[in-house]
Amino acid sequence: MNLGFWLDCWQHDNIPFHQQKVEPLLEKYFACSEKLFAKDKKVFVPFCGKSLDMLWFADKGYEVIGNEVSAIACESFFQEHKAKLGPVQKESSAKFIRYFAKNISIYCGDFYNMEDSYLADVGFVYDRAALIALPLTERQKYASHFLNILPKQILMLVILLTYDQTKAKGPAFSVTFEELAALYPGFKISSLESSDRSLPIDAKTADGTPHLQAGLLRTQSIHLLNRLE
Repeated sequence: MNLGFWLDCWQHDNIPFHQQKVEPLLEKYFACSEKLFAKDKKVFVPFCGKSLDMLWFADKGYEVIGNEVSAIACESFFQEHKAKLGPVQKESSAKFIRYFAKNISIYCGDFYNMEDSYLADVGFVYDRAALIALPLTERQKYASHFLNILPKQILMLVILLTYDQTKAKGPAFSVTFEELAALYPGFKISSLESSDRSLPIDAKTADGTPHLQAGLLRTQSIHLLNRLE
């Protein structure tokens, strides 16, 4: 994982991947997931940035755990929502700084240092920006580590982008349904929606070249992964 790229994006406020509103697909399809797991289970958001989706989960009464490599993102999230969450607290360890306030905690550090003990009470994973943030060469490593630390019984809501990777190198990267199924064996996968849309410019390289081209046609899809049996 190219941590330096993402740290640089946050350092230079080059974050067009950050959405200024709650993800509409989450609002539309979380209800079909919510009835399948206990209310006392936690929600985990990998590569969370300062996503408003975390606040949305918290407002619904869930305890939210995020993982994010950038301290700028973590501090911005809690500063921007201080009126609702109150002052942020910090706990430091060898591998992470844990930022927390009310029912939201973010572990700031490398995802590959996450352990099963951090996610022991998680019942639901929301992946809007993790899998598609990784190139093909990295995704199997990511999924393998994730499967090693997730509880045996888990639900996941995953959003994918699919497009002609020869026309743009990413991120965000193109991930097919077939690859998703191969990365998460043992899960029952329900495809909930798929729609085509024009892709806006995404994060730029150091020389200002966009990683994704304006007007590039993409397919956005959302999938429910179920490993409750």
